[in-house]
Amino acid sequence: MTESNRTRKLRLRAVALDVSKMLLNKATDYSLLVQTAGLSNEDDVIEVEANIVLFMCELEERSQLIQRHITKSAEADAERARTKFQGVLTHELLINTVKYDSVTGVFTNQGEEGFFNEPAAHVEGGMLMVNLFGTNYVAQSLAWFYLTGEWPSPGIRAVDGDWLNARMNNLVLKENPS
Repeated sequence: MTESNRTRKLRLRAVALDVSKMLLNKATDYSLLVQTAGLSNEDDVIEVEANIVLFMCELEERSQLIQRHITKSAEADAERARTKFQGVLTHELLINTVKYDSVTGVFTNQGEEGFFNEPAAHVEGGMLMVNLFGTNYVAQSLAWFYLTGEWPSPGIRAVDGDWLNARMNNLVLKENPS
């Protein structure tokens, strides 16, 4: 009984996969491995060798993709940890993460994939808040910090009393009680 072409191709791919796995386990001479698989037909050997090359290329591509993902995740984790460790949002990190329009008082995301140019502020407890790296900031204080590079001390107040209005012309420093 002769082997169908489809069955032959599947068998040869299986041999190639087995040989590729052996290569990953530090075996170096794949022609010897192909011979030990019992292939006598030269066309079969050539096809197995071609499949081995394909498998190895696919494995290398997957390995590189996984490595890039691991590196990107590690960098993001390190940045979050650095920010949390410092306990303070730096001016550089702020301006690289959000964009603030002082005329409209609107914050938009500029650094996060999937949220690019999306509004960064939300209303919480009657105040405009911006969540950065897991911490909520009052939008008015963040606006002051964004434009001046200094946190408002002793604090900030809204001229019109509206805590949803983060326009720069609506923000003044609180007076220091003497």
